Amino acid sequence: MPIQNPEYLIDKLRRSPLFGALDVAALRLIVDRAEEVYFNLGEVLLEEETFGDDFHILIKGKVDVTLMVGGQELLIAEIEAVDVVGEIGALSQQARTATVRAASDVVVALRVSRGLLHDAGKIDKHFEKRLEEYHGNRLVTSFLLRTPPFDQLPAVLITDEVQPQTRVRHLKAGQSFIEAGTVGGDFYILQSGYMKVVLDGQTISYLRSGSVFGEMALFSPDRLRTVDVVAASRCIVMEMPGSLGTELARQHPGFQKYIDDLVALRKKNAQSGPCSLPSHQVDALVSSGILQASRILAIDLDRCVHCDHCVDACADRHGISRLVRSGRRIGSTMIPSACWICDDPVCLLCSYDAIRRTPTGEVQVQDNCTGCTGCAVRCPYDAIFMEELLESEGGPGQVAVKCDGCFGFSNAACVMNCHVEAIRWVEPESHFQVNLGTRL
Repeated sequence: MPIQNPEYLIDKLRRSPLFGALDVAALRLIVDRAEEVYFNLGEVLLEEETFGDDFHILIKGKVDVTLMVGGQELLIAEIEAVDVVGEIGALSQQARTATVRAASDVVVALRVSRGLLHDAGKIDKHFEKRLEEYHGNRLVTSFLLRTPPFDQLPAVLITDEVQPQTRVRHLKAGQSFIEAGTVGGDFYILQSGYMKVVLDGQTISYLRSGSVFGEMALFSPDRLRTVDVVAASRCIVMEMPGSLGTELARQHPGFQKYIDDLVALRKKNAQSGPCSLPSHQVDALVSSGILQASRILAIDLDRCVHCDHCVDACADRHGISRLVRSGRRIGSTMIPSACWICDDPVCLLCSYDAIRRTPTGEVQVQDNCTGCTGCAVRCPYDAIFMEELLESEGGPGQVAVKCDGCFGFSNAACVMNCHVEAIRWVEPESHFQVNLGTRL
């Protein structure tokens, strides 16, 4: 349904700290393609632990932002128009970190997709950077409240003291972050992505989301760093001054115990290595993005008899097989080109909102696919391909096709029709027995 008063909404956006600097053409693009939505008092706009590739710009009214901590619902913010909610989940493509409820009789909002913001960023090259900085404070608060050892601290301490002193840094894959031999002074926690820890040229362990690091140098007498830390993927790191880390450890015994146990674990890992797999295979798992996947479709090559029943079953269910029985091989496991439900699905940057994430995390191609190939080109894992339509009748000549785990069905066709039980969905770290050894 077209928005009734676009000029009023454009004027509202121009008064907001985030959107006010946008070019008028970008504002008009957002309003023209956004959806105007309404909520009554107590209704949920966004729900914690669900997925979504959109967020809301509040035009009228106010909302409460809550999250579950220790089994209790904690109010962490009250937000009024004109402001945004839900941007953390939309930008990170991870599960929503909080629940947002209408706190006034009527809340009017614009529902905006991540892809639309990407297009607005093409008009204003600095917009996405401003958006990252704008939501950084909320990201710090919501993440630390549920992540050890910060989850042991009072919520007011996180919001009033820790968050204002925390800097959010964005790293590219391959970017060096810590160098051995330098003097350490800061304290870090990895919010998303993977980083590798290197000692004398050898990777000894990996850091993942929730990993605290920098403590070895911070709490040693000479504060000398003994390892290199390098981003193995795109990463978000929260950086805190060392004085804050030492003060938290001094005042909170539980925090200090966590650090002591972590130091002991790190020293053990330096001697034993990260897992039972050869280091080159672990490197392949990380560099290929496999460990960033929520789950993967894995074929046990020791069991597979190459009958192609899995491929045929997929075609019988969907009209065309979404499964290609080929892909990367790690040991005796072959990983076919099926959707990995990755942490950062760049395929969702669709200008037509034709590929979206369901509330439970699956990524689906929608019926309004125009066949532009954008999602297939962006997917770094070749999990999307284009299928020609023989009878398009004026529609697109091709559409995007991808595995969605048989979403909406009670089972996965490929798994159910494998008579030797060679194919199944698995969680990568458990399947490959990769013990990253960086969280307690």
